[in-house]
Amino acid sequence: MKGDTTMQSISTFTPAASGSSGVMGQTSASITDDELISEIMDSVERFFFQQAKIAIDNGAPYGGFIILTAGLHHAAGLPQGDGLVNGNEFRDYCQTYLADYDADALWGSLRCGFFHRGVPQPSNGVKSVVVTSKHPENHDPQGTQCINPGCITLDVEKFLVDLRKSIEKLLKKAASDPCLMAKCREAWGK
Repeated sequence: MKGDTTMQSISTFTPAASGSSGVMGQTSASITDDELISEIMDSVERFFFQQAKIAIDNGAPYGGFIILTAGLHHAAGLPQGDGLVNGNEFRDYCQTYLADYDADALWGSLRCGFFHRGVPQPSNGVKSVVVTSKHPENHDPQGTQCINPGCITLDVEKFLVDLRKSIEKLLKKAASDPCLMAKCREAWGK
């Protein structure tokens, strides 16, 4: 790794399962909605965005995409309450909070590709995902600009910014939607 950047341990990132004591050793004692939002955002910032940025900054943008794909999968679980995510929940999250992106390609090619095959690959007629770094002019999350015909093109730095905004949007909505807040609280174990 370049410089003196140290990797943070991710062993303390454990969104609680139902009945668990909570995240990072905290008990299920009541925390306010604002505290929960702050805790979630701080954790995803530390364990997904900062780690992805370290990978990107050290010449491993592909590693950054893998980390961000895991972060997207995690974010899609927050509105579910139980935190479990299948294709429908993942696509629903993308359509709601990453509306400028092709949700089917994010699920079928990016998420399933990385999680099951180690690389983004097309699946069942879904557009392929082409990944790039430091080329925001090529960022084409719907695949409509003909940059890579039949594909969506994702610039990792732009994807990081958009994913962060999507989580902020979800948490802002949860702050004024008691049902969504309850789901996030349940998914987080608080």
